Amino acid sequence: GKIYKGDNLTYIIKVKNNDDFNMSFVVIDELPDGLEFVGASGDYKYYEATSMIVWNIDTVPNETVTLEVYVTVDVSNKTILQTVHIQNDTHVIDVDANTTDFVEPVANITIIKEVNKKDIIYGEEVTWTIVVTNYGPDGAEDVTVTDLIPTDLLELISATPSVGAFDSATGVWTIGDLANAQSVTLTLVTKAIKANVTIVNNATVISPTPSYDEEGNITNTTNKTATNDTSVKEIKDPNVTKISNATGKIYKGDNLTYIIKVKNN
Repeated sequence: GKIYKGDNLTYIIKVKNNDDFNMSFVVIDELPDGLEFVGASGDYKYYEATSMIVWNIDTVPNETVTLEVYVTVDVSNKTILQTVHIQNDTHVIDVDANTTDFVEPVANITIIKEVNKKDIIYGEEVTWTIVVTNYGPDGAEDVTVTDLIPTDLLELISATPSVGAFDSATGVWTIGDLANAQSVTLTLVTKAIKANVTIVNNATVISPTPSYDEEGNITNTTNKTATNDTSVKEIKDPNVTKISNATGKIYKGDNLTYIIKVKNN
């Protein structure tokens, strides 16, 4: 299957004596960059400075000797060429055997959703900010964010993405490819159109590029959600009273004072 950074691999080396007499072989496996040596089978010597594993094996006619090398993958988005060299100086045998493996790219994408006000009143504007960041180590492809604004609770005033495009009809923000260490934002300005509610707004980021989950394990795709909320209070009608200073009958020419009182409920 696919190989990812952090995977443990076993390389199997088979050496067969095709001759009619006993043969001794020197098997040399020099690990390339990106493979961390864990161990090997058989009687071997490991030279850390050159990442080289060496076996000296003796065989009888038609015998096959199987050797194993245990490694941990320490790179991503890279093709690893693994070469084994087999030689016998007495009979002038000098052979190379290759295997090629591709280590899949992995991204660590996060999504954060912030709201500028936790309590608002009916008719007030509120701003939501979505931040998507790729912490790598590789780039992520075809990144999109879906933010379905609850249209029965909020009216969208404006949408401003730092990259890509936002479709207000579907709530899809198309980011595209997101490089390692790149961070992008989408700012949504909305207005509360319903009172006495708590508005919960979710934003989900997806990408076909494998990613790390919260436990640090690799998942086949990226699918993460960020949530934030704000409470909308109702505007109560003000209490208005109006009285005059008249205490008895009123006649033409009298001066009156009207007192109007407005109370914020």
